[in-house]
Amino acid sequence: MSDNKNTVLERMLAEDYQTSLSGYRIKLIIAIEKNGDLLYQNELIIPTFYQDFHEAQKHIHIDIEKRLKESFYFRSQKTGFDLVLYGDTGLSNTYLTYQIIPVMAESSRY
Repeated sequence: MSDNKNTVLERMLAEDYQTSLSGYRIKLIIAIEKNGDLLYQNELIIPTFYQDFHEAQKHIHIDIEKRLKESFYFRSQKTGFDLVLYGDTGLSNTYLTYQIIPVMAESSRY
């Protein structure tokens, strides 16, 4: 009888906590390098929600192009980063990278 209870409970949990992809968000990672060492890294989730992966890619492309044209960011030569802002002396640099992350929606039966 206890085996039957466990099976029913497992089935109920599986049904209640099914996840499905609902869209995408962009994660912006900012890293600070000083004297060649990465000292600080912070991750920001951009609040805009994208239904389509390509829509998120387009937003990233536009943001990168805007930073390249309107600020002192350059394309990064460091692996894993998209942009770099060089410090005054070149000893303290700011690196940016973008990641598209899937957003999962939990469906529940309550």
